[in-house]
Amino acid sequence: MCSGLFFIQNSQAQIPPPGAERERQLYEEQMKQSVLDRDSITVTDTTVIFDPNTYEQEVKIITSRYSLRDYLRVVYGIDDAEFLLDRQPHIIIDPRTYEDITIRLTPDGRIERVPK
Repeated sequence: MCSGLFFIQNSQAQIPPPGAERERQLYEEQMKQSVLDRDSITVTDTTVIFDPNTYEQEVKIITSRYSLRDYLRVVYGIDDAEFLLDRQPHIIIDPRTYEDITIRLTPDGRIERVPK
C-alpha cells in the first residue's frame, strides 16, 4: 500500500520589468519640479481665414500646449506665478478688460476664476 500526499504550488517571483528603476527615477525627478512647470494646459483655437479676393474661407483648428507657468504668462500676464502655489485666492488685473479678477490654483492643478 502506497500512500502519499502531493502538494502542488505555483510559485512565481515578480521581477520588475526592464527600465522600471529608470522610470521610477524619472518620476521622482518630475515630482521635484514645481506644479507650474510640471502641469500643462492644452488650448484649442478655431480660426476662420477669409480671402477677400476669392471670397473663400478656410477654417483652421490650432492646438497649443503650454506649461501652467507659460499659460499664466501668456493669458494673464503674470511673470512670476509662484504666489499661486499657496492655493489661496489672489486679485490680479485682467489684461483684456483691466478690471480686478480673483484667481486661484485648485488642488488638482486647475486655474479657477472666483466670481465676485
